[in-house]
Amino acid sequence: MPVKIEQAEFKDKEYNPKLMVNNYPIYVYKMLTAMLIKRCLRVFYNLIFVTLLALVITFSVIRTIENIQIKNISTLLDKIIYKQQLIIEGNHNLNNQHNMDVLKSIDVKTPEIMEISYIDKSMYSYIAGNQKSKIPDYLQKIVNSNVPSKVFVDPTNKNITNYIFKFGSGYYLMSFYSKLLINYSHNYITNFKIDDSSICSHLINYQDDLYLSVTKNIQHLNITIMSGVKPVKLFWLFLFCLTLSFILVNSIRIVLESYFSQQKTMLRMIKKAALNNEFIPYYQGIYSLHQDKFIAAEVLCRWHHKGEILPPKAFIEQLESIEEIKDITFNFIKKSFSTLKLSNFDNDFMLSFNFTVKMFLDEEFIKKVVRFVDETPNVKNHIIIELTESENRFTHLNEIREIMLMLKAHGVLLSIDDVGTGYSNLITIQELPFDIMKIDRCFISNKFAVSNSNMLETLARLGNAMNLMIVVEGVENTIELDKINNFNLDLCQGFYFSIPSNAKEFIKLSYSQ
Repeated sequence: MPVKIEQAEFKDKEYNPKLMVNNYPIYVYKMLTAMLIKRCLRVFYNLIFVTLLALVITFSVIRTIENIQIKNISTLLDKIIYKQQLIIEGNHNLNNQHNMDVLKSIDVKTPEIMEISYIDKSMYSYIAGNQKSKIPDYLQKIVNSNVPSKVFVDPTNKNITNYIFKFGSGYYLMSFYSKLLINYSHNYITNFKIDDSSICSHLINYQDDLYLSVTKNIQHLNITIMSGVKPVKLFWLFLFCLTLSFILVNSIRIVLESYFSQQKTMLRMIKKAALNNEFIPYYQGIYSLHQDKFIAAEVLCRWHHKGEILPPKAFIEQLESIEEIKDITFNFIKKSFSTLKLSNFDNDFMLSFNFTVKMFLDEEFIKKVVRFVDETPNVKNHIIIELTESENRFTHLNEIREIMLMLKAHGVLLSIDDVGTGYSNLITIQELPFDIMKIDRCFISNKFAVSNSNMLETLARLGNAMNLMIVVEGVENTIELDKINNFNLDLCQGFYFSIPSNAKEFIKLSYSQ
């Protein structure tokens, strides 16, 4: 008889009920206060982050649009003004007719320009298509100020923008539609101003009070372009960015919480552990009361994680949901039978492995297992495949039956786990060709009410009637062992006989038997 091992029980620390009752109002108050403070801090930090993000987005949007607007304005002025200025200066001579022909040619080739003229001594010396006449007072003031160049809106017609530049003893004047400049640089957020950089006066000022403005000096045109946003538009833009930031931050938070959720984080850790071969086989013996020895062992999965051995409860559900479970199980089969060769158990000793329904239905995986059984002498008729509980079992009965019959033909014994606890067990145990049935611990332990019923006797009779080997799981003490003896059940598995152990301890157990 093996050494009896009492099951170690670990309980989490709990609050003292008496203390909780006596201090219930204070306890509830402190708990609710802590929750409220935590929630308020979370909302406060979230609001600060959202606001800062909104400010960054607002500033970035304005700066980007401002730079684009200034670039558009400067490009347009270079194209319709400075380029023509260079042509005029390069072709100017003392022949008025020649100069007039040059201006007419520019006027024809440049549809943006309305009119070009030359001013000499307060008079239009020549105007493309017009007769010589005296210049108006506003032009006379500009000529008298002796400025090198100037861009300004025509005071007599706001729809016209003029550019005047000095050349020789006179000035050239080019006119174009103001709307052209506005349309070329228009957007719904920013506005612009064009200043004479020499005297710092607003020459073209379509909007006042521009905030967060960007300025660019165009030296060759002697002007300064300023782009900015008005306060009202700034407010609405910030409000829009605030809403956008709130949606963005919360969307990212939801995605991150989903990505870093406990379940998904565990799933990623398990996949990584599978690649690193961190899952190792542990063995728990199946004891025969009649033969007074271990006649088989169930191969269990343990996770060697950061120096600790984690039990299946911590990971098995997630592990069974990924494809890597198949490779892990197949490696367990190979490793376990290699370990069995080193042990002192009898030649008829068997090893049991857990398969899910998904694994049974994978044709390639099953062929791989069968090939290993056929090619390895000590495996055939010594391997048990245990179908674990699954709600999908009932819907795949026909497929599973065919696979099981094929496995049995290759010397594989079949077992069903936790009989009596699943809704489909009583159906599957009759429909599928099992060799072994395992009765759940709840039918023998006084911790479960069902143990006081006649279910253990019913299951024992069912197994015997179907000529199945019966294994009672979870045997932990003599009281439970007595129940088993009352029904003349032979095979037992549980802490009373052996605890799950690694390969080294499993081999040692074989020599102590």
